[in-house]
Amino acid sequence: MSLVLLLGGAGTATLAPTILGQDPKPGSAKNAAPTPDGETLRRAQELSRTTVEHDRLAKLAGKWKLTLRTPLVGGKVRQEKGTVVGQPILGGRYVVLNFRMSLSGRDVEAVQIVGFDTLRHLYTSSWRDNQTTWPIQSSGSPGKEADLLHLAGLLRDAETPRGQALRMTLDMRTKDQVTVRLHTGVRDKEVLMQEQIWRR
Repeated sequence: MSLVLLLGGAGTATLAPTILGQDPKPGSAKNAAPTPDGETLRRAQELSRTTVEHDRLAKLAGKWKLTLRTPLVGGKVRQEKGTVVGQPILGGRYVVLNFRMSLSGRDVEAVQIVGFDTLRHLYTSSWRDNQTTWPIQSSGSPGKEADLLHLAGLLRDAETPRGQALRMTLDMRTKDQVTVRLHTGVRDKEVLMQEQIWRR
């Protein structure tokens, strides 16, 4: 027996069993899919709509010149350049950010998808690049300052495969500029790992 995921209206989903490609016997209560009630459908429709948080993320759309600053031992800072192109997708529910940059002499390409989860009321971020085969996921609740996002997750690499604490701030308070700061560690041991400045 295999399970086929059928996406229904208003964001609902049901699992329909199929046996050797044949439909289940009609009228069988065992094979009947649950029918959501009116309140569940209304709630699903409400959650499927975009919100002011999605409108806020739309500010990331367009082409940006990227400056990366990485703190080094001894107080020095390594500065490198790149580009970011932001594109809203799926009706504005997400923004895909395509990065191209040079880090320590290596050409790096990356994709970051940011969105707002209306079910859990969280900003979300998922990062992937051509230097690794695993994602970096983070999320965070809206804060007091609407255009300053705080997200937290785990940063995994060859040295720390179980992950270390990652905190990301995404500051859109300045017109035509985005400032992203990545911190690792916790509390008094937290350190700035990277700062990104995006400008039009």
